[in-house]
Formats: sequence, C-alpha cells, structure tokens
Amino acid sequence: MFLDPSTKDFFKLLGLKTHESRYLKTHKTSVSIFHIITDYFKINPKPEIIFGLFISIFLLLVYSSFFVGAFRILSERKYFLLTAFLIIILYFPNITGAMCENRYKLPIIPFYMAISAKGIIETILLRKYRKS
Repeated sequence: MFLDPSTKDFFKLLGLKTHESRYLKTHKTSVSIFHIITDYFKINPKPEIIFGLFISIFLLLVYSSFFVGAFRILSERKYFLLTAFLIIILYFPNITGAMCENRYKLPIIPFYMAISAKGIIETILLRKYRKS
C-alpha cells in the first residue's frame, strides 16, 4: 500500500492521460514487494513511470533525512520533542488502517517534514564542518 507513489492521482489532477489498469487491484492483493514493483513497471505507461521515479527519489530523500533528523534529536536528548512528533506521525496511519489514500497521509506531512528538515540541515552542516 505505501509503495504506491500515487501517480494516477497526480495525472488526473493535472488533466493528463492515465492508464486505468489492474495495477491497484494487484497491488492491494499481492504479497510480494518484488511482484508489486514489477507489476508497476509492466502495467503503467512510461510517462507515469518516470513521474513515479521522481516522486520515489523525493520520498527516499525525505524519509532518509527523517531518520538522520530523528537520530540527531535523540543525540541532543530532546526526547519530548521527538516523542510528540512521533505520536502525531503514528496516530494517523493507525486510525486510517488499510485505507492508503493521499488525503489520509496529508495531515502528517508537516510533522515528518520538520524532522526531515532537521536532518538535511545537520547533513549540510556536517559537510561544511568536514571541508573546513
């Protein structure tokens, strides 16, 4: 469910042609992550795949910087701050359950982006410190 970059929603919103496929049905019933990924590349048209790759790279950057930021907050011993953010971040996926729609993911974006920003800033500062 969370591997879907939601390219169909973006394409519909932008008024671009999208291929209504069996990808979502296969995606929700499939057990194997490898099977989900290969189906995505087999079924969707090339513009949608390229757009999905850009979204996936962005999400990889955000989620990896989230872990860096969370680690830095832990190392600074700001436990209350991290706990408050994590409670809010984990609350919304738990109340929505298996319904993985963008409107249910939207409320947590500012919270994990704040921690991701901390991770990006710390990474930039570390690179500057190493150069000097």
